[in-house]
Amino acid sequence: VEKPRPRATKLPPVGEPLTKREMEQLLTAGEGRGVMGEGSLKGRLILSGELPHLVVVGRDKRELTFLLQGPDQEVLPAYVDHKVSVSGLIKKTTNHSGVVEVRKYSAKKPEVEEVAPPPADTEPKLRYLSPGEVSMAVAAGMGAGIKGFASIRGNLEMMGEDFVLVVSNGGTRQQVSFAIEGKAAVKSLRKHVGQTLQVTGVVDKTSGWGGRITAETVEPRPSEARSVSRDEMELVHIEGEVPTSVDVKLNHGLTVRLQEQPGATWAIEPTLAKRVGLREANFEPGPNGSPATREFFFTPRNPGSFEVEFFLAKAFTPGVVERSFKINVTVKP
Repeated sequence: VEKPRPRATKLPPVGEPLTKREMEQLLTAGEGRGVMGEGSLKGRLILSGELPHLVVVGRDKRELTFLLQGPDQEVLPAYVDHKVSVSGLIKKTTNHSGVVEVRKYSAKKPEVEEVAPPPADTEPKLRYLSPGEVSMAVAAGMGAGIKGFASIRGNLEMMGEDFVLVVSNGGTRQQVSFAIEGKAAVKSLRKHVGQTLQVTGVVDKTSGWGGRITAETVEPRPSEARSVSRDEMELVHIEGEVPTSVDVKLNHGLTVRLQEQPGATWAIEPTLAKRVGLREANFEPGPNGSPATREFFFTPRNPGSFEVEFFLAKAFTPGVVERSFKINVTVKP
């Protein structure tokens, strides 16, 4: 059984600021266990066990590792290997590591050393991505900078006039998608929008949330059988951006249809998607040039009240939100 990973979404109340003495203890490897207070730390962001950690160089050049918690925990993995400074409640839980409840953070791209341009003929040869690299390319928050030849599968959507392949976590703010370019990105792809495609070509993952694929071939695949049949189900439907409250029966359905905007995509928090049972986030092109819509289909498996917030997030950078609205869902047994 997989143990639930520590997810801290609520921030604790503001504590006492750290004194100079406490800050020294905090930054000394081998002492300071139990010290806590408000302060800020700078370091390099790494992922460990899929959670963001900050590696801080303390006194005597010794490294300390702090787990980063708080509402930003979902977005921080996109800044792997960046220089990140965080401020918030810092707790030193062992003599060599601790936890930061992040209230504010800022990230700087790692500085690239100036390299003389290589002679023109030594262009790096494109290589086939290994299976491990392919799985990193389609995973959220990982594998930025991977480039090579591969075959990836996903659902075809459109962003304005451009084709986009969504390869994982569709409909959530950890969605990974690739813009399809190259000779296979032709108008005739329109008839496959909303279907599963296998796209082969040069994958270039520019950030943790996707990039582009220069497609050589595009093959439709039978869409995976829908995990949940909607027959025999009582469906509650919400049309458009209306903050509202609805009652849904346990194990029955809720559908929410929202109009897509060019350059942006509707999404919900991944943790909430699990809690409220998001089964599908279907992109549907509008008839005769009218705007496309996205339909979220939920089958709640847990009774209770949930506040489902829908974010209109910028495509490929889900941390940037244009606007959002909330629906209160009460799941009744």
